[in-house]
Amino acid sequence: MRFKVIDGGGHGDRPRRHDDVPGLITEEWLEQRDLAMDAFVELGEDVSVERLERLVKRNLVCADTFTTLGVLHGDTKKAHELLTRGLLESVLEVFSTFIDAHRGALSEFDMAMPYLRALAALGTHYAMRGQMDRAIEIWQLLLALDRADGMCVRGLLYGAHLLTDAMEAAEALWLELIADPLEALAWGRPLQLWLSGATARAEAAVAVARHDHPDIEPLLWHGEPRDWDEDLLGTYLEIAPAWQAHPKALAWLKALPVREASDDDYVATGWPPPIVGVDPLMAAHLSPKELDRLKKVVKAILEYGDTHALPELIQEALDIANELANVTDFFYEGTIKATVAGILWVANDRVGAPLGYDSFLAEMKVGKVPLLTKYDMIQRALPPIYPDSDADDEAGKPVQRGLIDLDPLG
Repeated sequence: MRFKVIDGGGHGDRPRRHDDVPGLITEEWLEQRDLAMDAFVELGEDVSVERLERLVKRNLVCADTFTTLGVLHGDTKKAHELLTRGLLESVLEVFSTFIDAHRGALSEFDMAMPYLRALAALGTHYAMRGQMDRAIEIWQLLLALDRADGMCVRGLLYGAHLLTDAMEAAEALWLELIADPLEALAWGRPLQLWLSGATARAEAAVAVARHDHPDIEPLLWHGEPRDWDEDLLGTYLEIAPAWQAHPKALAWLKALPVREASDDDYVATGWPPPIVGVDPLMAAHLSPKELDRLKKVVKAILEYGDTHALPELIQEALDIANELANVTDFFYEGTIKATVAGILWVANDRVGAPLGYDSFLAEMKVGKVPLLTKYDMIQRALPPIYPDSDADDEAGKPVQRGLIDLDPLG
């Protein structure tokens, strides 16, 4: 079970028509439906079977076209077919209005999820049949409708671009998704660079992928997945077909010796160089100004750690700083001193309060009001990390996260 190509790819000059998929609401479909509604209105009172059937032949059809044709056909069997088609088209038109109004955020609405699931299943169906041009269009449509990627098609689309040798499309998508922790992104990058002729950079990308996702490489030359868990199967479908479609690249990969990844390897791959205490995903998607702020906060936290033997506290503070940089605007406001003090005090609260309040205020040279204000803002911004009362963890004990690697390449 894997994707293949039997139709020559999917990167022609214009979109393929999907007349055999009546529920596929694309930009082309919306434009065509607008033209059809205008054409129907232009008929005015001069409506006849002949005029309406000419619109049908020109594919200028909307719900009112079929409904009016049904009425004009009287009590015939044809009338019933036309009226039921008009009913179906009217539902599509209502739903298309909803889609157009919420384009990019459909997964926020429960009523849209069956439609997104149906699209995702259709894309996989096309890919399994080797109709990659159609699969690519479906996955691109899904990402346009739902930027949050509730159907998890980003890795599939990236792999499909590599499978069809669409390097420009692959590069554009890689740059768009660079802050996403997708295994397919990390392991597709070496293939993309190799296919583009950048062998040295591809070798660097392999070192990075092996460091960040060491369990994925065996999937790339595995035959048919059997009894795999859902995550492994998903990664296999995303990226293994692209590698297996390029046996010379796969042979090159197998021959590469394993080595440590360096900062230079990350840079050569296209990733930002690792920064101690900074989540690489933050480094990838924050603006230069935002990243500079995060680096200053992280530096101050690490300096505090240099004079205090509290590794658990420092780890928690780094996690909090990275999370705040991603979800809050107030992280970029106020002084570094007050921000760091607030983060450290929240971390202190979460790891069991090894610091004394009065001594901390004196050491940080921050007032009670600024500290408590920052503390309250941070607590409100962060999700709770305490387990439910019926969890296996000891009641009231905070769940330690430890997300930030203090030695990214160690």
